[in-house]
Amino acid sequence: LSTRLSPAAPNFTDYGAADFIEDLKAKVGSEFPKHAGAIAWKIETGKKSANIDPQSLQDALLELFRNAFEHLNEGASIDFIARTESDNLVLTLYEPKPEFALGTEQWGREPLRHVNRGHYGLGLNRARTIIEGHGGKLNAQYDSTGSRLVTNVTLPLGSGAK
Repeated sequence: LSTRLSPAAPNFTDYGAADFIEDLKAKVGSEFPKHAGAIAWKIETGKKSANIDPQSLQDALLELFRNAFEHLNEGASIDFIARTESDNLVLTLYEPKPEFALGTEQWGREPLRHVNRGHYGLGLNRARTIIEGHGGKLNAQYDSTGSRLVTNVTLPLGSGAK
């Protein structure tokens, strides 16, 4: 519990963005074998690299996938796009949501908001802490026209946070 609430302390290393996404893809496949086939991956990062802590950042993104899979309807699929935009690596997760009543303004900023047996509502908050520890941003918005939740992670390329 204390680890989930502590500040992120990333150990930065220069890592190819495409390599990171391929490693993430493999980890998602091993962690969530039942759902791995439900993801359409689109990788448009080129040969750019980022100064990241691949393990902690992977943990943050796995939490986003875990959360998405927990609420994924049978037969539905998730789109994941990784691209570079200016000096940023932008990762976008599109989850189908026919209905969505939650607000997204405080997405990942309210630990312990949804507590139930064995779950303390710390996952998104921890993901946000790790992403912000990389100098990045996490935000989500509901696209009512497309009936989907769109989660964006924006990370600086190059030097990152130090």
